[in-house]
Amino acid sequence: MLQRKNILLLAFLLFSLSLFSQQFKIATLNCEWLSCLTNGPSNRALQMNNIAQVITNVDADIIALQEVGTSTSFATIDELVTILNTLGSGWAGNIVPWASNPSNCGQYQAVVYKTSKIQRVSSSLITNGGSSQNWASGRYPVRYDVNFFTNEGIVPVTLINIHAKAYSDYGSYARRAAASQSLKQLLDGSAYRTRRIILIGDYNDYLIGTICRDCPPNVTDSPYKNFMDDTPNYRGLTQYVYNGRLIDNIIISNELFANYVANSAVRDVDSTSDIYNYLYTTSDHYPITALLRFGNYSDIDEIEETPQFIIFPNPATTELTINNGQLTINNVEIIDIAGKTLTANHYKLTTTIDVSSLASGIYILKIATEKGIFTQKFVKR
Repeated sequence: MLQRKNILLLAFLLFSLSLFSQQFKIATLNCEWLSCLTNGPSNRALQMNNIAQVITNVDADIIALQEVGTSTSFATIDELVTILNTLGSGWAGNIVPWASNPSNCGQYQAVVYKTSKIQRVSSSLITNGGSSQNWASGRYPVRYDVNFFTNEGIVPVTLINIHAKAYSDYGSYARRAAASQSLKQLLDGSAYRTRRIILIGDYNDYLIGTICRDCPPNVTDSPYKNFMDDTPNYRGLTQYVYNGRLIDNIIISNELFANYVANSAVRDVDSTSDIYNYLYTTSDHYPITALLRFGNYSDIDEIEETPQFIIFPNPATTELTINNGQLTINNVEIIDIAGKTLTANHYKLTTTIDVSSLASGIYILKIATEKGIFTQKFVKR
């Protein structure tokens, strides 16, 4: 009886890990002039380390960052990823400057992400989504095409990182509203219409109402009302967080409605609680997070009949071992992210596979057993 309870407990823990790998936390954080020596917090090294600690505390799978500088003399995201990987391995990042000669006092957008769950496919400025003037004289949105790695396969997502025009005057409000109109027109078009879109970042205004202080009396709506009114196609996840008074926001397209975990969007102040004097040493913004979930989460009663594979080490360098208890493995295939089968071999029970010749990246194991075919993801260093 004790052995059966232990087996059930192990099965439940493995099942929980399976669910976790289907769930993704997305986040956004304005880093307040990160790596600039003349603006923002005065101690650049301390700010970098604090931002890395906050990102680690948030424990998101992908985080959109704003107000990040970079230059040939100090590559901020490279440095940030190095620090992150001393706190916990498996991070990568990317920054897309809008200036031809970027500086550490530029306000550029970037992302950092966990390579075990996210793959960056491409990144680029969206220069056809409104005039340069409306996007703070060149601070265009950045498009990141990424793959989410789920138990059911690869899910492509387009994350659009924005840093809208700041300030509460009517002129700035009008520029935000014009940029929002142009961006939505682009996203409604054929190039984006069927994509899973996450519009995330520093909106510099609310989704409901506005920060504008000297707007005409008849101007009380959010500059993003065009998105908020189009409920069949867009949903503001952060519209009711912190009484709706957020300028850092997340909107998703209808392709992701079913994947949003209800009420999961939060203003994560707790992630900054161990940072001394956070608002002065690190950033004047708090992280905003939300959860997306993929796959079927209802089959808990079938736990004992579902094969559970333990794959280690993951990430792997030279060898990968599959331990599946007493279930016979008839065949194992290694498939790359493009869907190409690289190797196919026959194994039984505990299996050791040579992966030393594989290029670094993320792969899928396709495991054929007497109870069917199952897939598991692994990372090759």
